Amino acid sequence: MPIINKLNTWLLMITILLLSSCSTLTRPSASALNQLMSWNQRKAQLAKICQWQIHGAIAIKTAEQRLNAHLYWQQKDLNTYQILLFGPLAINTITVDGKMGKVTLLMPNRPALSAKNSEQLLQQQLGWHLPISNLYYWVRGLPSPQASSHKTFDHFHHLTFLRQQQWTIHYEHYMNVEGIDLPDKIELNNPKLNIRMIIASWKNT
Repeated sequence: MPIINKLNTWLLMITILLLSSCSTLTRPSASALNQLMSWNQRKAQLAKICQWQIHGAIAIKTAEQRLNAHLYWQQKDLNTYQILLFGPLAINTITVDGKMGKVTLLMPNRPALSAKNSEQLLQQQLGWHLPISNLYYWVRGLPSPQASSHKTFDHFHHLTFLRQQQWTIHYEHYMNVEGIDLPDKIELNNPKLNIRMIIASWKNT
């Protein structure tokens, strides 16, 4: 089955990259084209992106467990999204569905669970959480406007390091998507959780 083999090979390659050590970005990649923009210009450009589809991979590590999975993320607006984490052949899929101020967690052979707070729901059910409300900004290379932050940039005003709300975020690589430089390799840490994301494709919708 060529398609199945391709998916398994792709997951293996992404997992190796996720688990490998990486240095912080000091210059944009060759595919990150916008080298002459100020931070204010870049921030304004990124802020206009409010809908997207992301395909990639994610590694989540706590003191007790590790998860390596495919990542699919469809964002329709600030409060409407669907995030899927799934293993090879779509096994053990975790779906986080946000809509109308409510978050629903779907897992195989379990009843759907809903709550107003995604972080609390995931922590209770999975033992870890994605900072989804902040990731809406962080995944684009933006600080959340809801809290103060410490920021570091490269020579071309790409965000390379962000400290905000007990999280540190390293932006290790960027790619150019339809003329916009977007992160495609991100590491997030807080005292209890390490998350690594590799974005294979961005589609701004």
